Amino acid sequence: MATNSKHTDNPTIVVPGSFSTPPLYSGFIDQLSTHDYETVVIELPSVGGSTPATMTDDAAHIQSVIAGLANEGKDSILVMHSYGGIPGTEGVKGFSKNDREASSKKGGVRALVYVTALVVAPGASLASTIEGAGNTDAVRVEGDFMYLNPIINAQITFSDLPSAEAEAWAAKMPHHSTATFGGELSYPAYRYIQT
Repeated sequence: MATNSKHTDNPTIVVPGSFSTPPLYSGFIDQLSTHDYETVVIELPSVGGSTPATMTDDAAHIQSVIAGLANEGKDSILVMHSYGGIPGTEGVKGFSKNDREASSKKGGVRALVYVTALVVAPGASLASTIEGAGNTDAVRVEGDFMYLNPIINAQITFSDLPSAEAEAWAAKMPHHSTATFGGELSYPAYRYIQT
């Protein structure tokens, strides 16, 4: 987990995403830092590990980070990218700013931001949302993990960068657990928290 520290009344920006480790967000963190925002980039259990983690594992990890901030009296904004939309939405249960205030507690999630992220209905999963998720030219599945093709991923994910730079960034994206595919959303946080 990467964190930059700022001492302001601004909410903390919390970022989970798939195939993403904190260094991939360094430019984002630097930009937010210049505006006095503390940023926490979460390394999900499903990313780059040796054990296949589930969506529930990821949601629990996100919730533990948000809970830690809330228990320090800090407000946060959850900025979710790609698959991160599902465990992020699930993980804020009980930690909205309104929920916390109703219990006379400080801190909590003020808003949800979905950046090219999956926003699914309760009962839906990654597998039920993306038909044919699995082996393609862009994604290779081996056992419990999927790997991105860095050349194709560079063209999709980093399309605004020069080719060589895009490919260098894409090559840094680790594998992701296929066990996340079946995790169904049970808590539609977007109905209760500002988006």
